[in-house]
Amino acid sequence: GYLAMVNPPVQGLGPAAIIRQPFNPQNVIVQGGQGLQLVRDATNTASFVREGAKLRFSVNQGVLEGDDRRTNEGQIQIGLINHTVSIDKVKITGEIDAAWLDAELKKLK
Repeated sequence: GYLAMVNPPVQGLGPAAIIRQPFNPQNVIVQGGQGLQLVRDATNTASFVREGAKLRFSVNQGVLEGDDRRTNEGQIQIGLINHTVSIDKVKITGEIDAAWLDAELKKLK
């Protein structure tokens, strides 16, 4: 999976980063970005989208984009360190793995 972070607590990383898991310096896909800032005591909007190999992390008006063809499945995570968060709405889109869905539905019976 992937982790996207604003103000990562790692020496040498820029104001934001997208990192392939597991977290280590060799798995940094892209760092930097413009305008990726959380505003204290205000509503902030963040999104992390993966379409094929394209990755796009946005916070408010700022955007960080990268490419990673090594991982074609897994979880997407947004990391908040030393921040409190209240989530009002989550939207997840994508294709559902039919075998996984069948197995989960059988568990419910």
